[in-house]
Amino acid sequence: MDYHDTFIYPSVYEDNAVLRLAKRLRYFSTEWSAAKRFSLVDGCFIATPLLADVVARAGMRPLEVPRQIYNGDNELHFKEATDATRGVVLYWTGVSLNQPQNEAILPALRRLKDRHGCRVVYDTDQKGEHDWIEYRTFDNETWPREMLLADIAFRWRDTSNLQHFKDPNKVLSYMAAGLPAVVHPTASEKLVVRDGETGFFVNTVDEFERVVTRLVLEPELRRKVGKAAHAEVWEKYSLKKHVECLRGHILHLLKEKR
Repeated sequence: MDYHDTFIYPSVYEDNAVLRLAKRLRYFSTEWSAAKRFSLVDGCFIATPLLADVVARAGMRPLEVPRQIYNGDNELHFKEATDATRGVVLYWTGVSLNQPQNEAILPALRRLKDRHGCRVVYDTDQKGEHDWIEYRTFDNETWPREMLLADIAFRWRDTSNLQHFKDPNKVLSYMAAGLPAVVHPTASEKLVVRDGETGFFVNTVDEFERVVTRLVLEPELRRKVGKAAHAEVWEKYSLKKHVECLRGHILHLLKEKR
């Protein structure tokens, strides 16, 4: 269960108690049907402890597992930073519906392009409106290799309740590819990134521009953080760790049924 399931059980994702009550009343019929189905479930897998309360509100037992990494090819094939300080590639990936999330940082990205010759690349499903951004068509098969052409990855977001619960998939993918990531963090991303060591947290546009500029001008910092991010992600979130945790939960549930 993750934030994509808000349409199934809207109220349980609401942190504000008053709004949660309002949503319970508004979606009573939908949530009553969901509650009946969920009552048949022995446990619900979650990939971040932030969803434990959400799942409990929905009447299920939360079973935490490590977040799965989707770009498995990058375990052995990962970015090794170059010494370039010009033509550095700033990389973002996501669906076209999420491109507006980056509106706030577009002026900073444009200045980085103009002042330092950076290339801004969007790996996405639809070309956007800015002729100074390079739009590449996302392909799940080639995506791990596409990331190796980048130097610095970034993720920005709005401050909505939905974004608060959003998973760290994108940032984990960047880290798994050995890219230093500059992130306006969600709560879940704060649990997987060590600020200044395996990535960077920024809360304002000025901070974003300052940190990215530093990474552009300091190749050794890109190398150090990207290498640390890659090592930590594959140690904590590998498929082996994921399967071991799943197996443990399943065996425990089977034991309870005896």
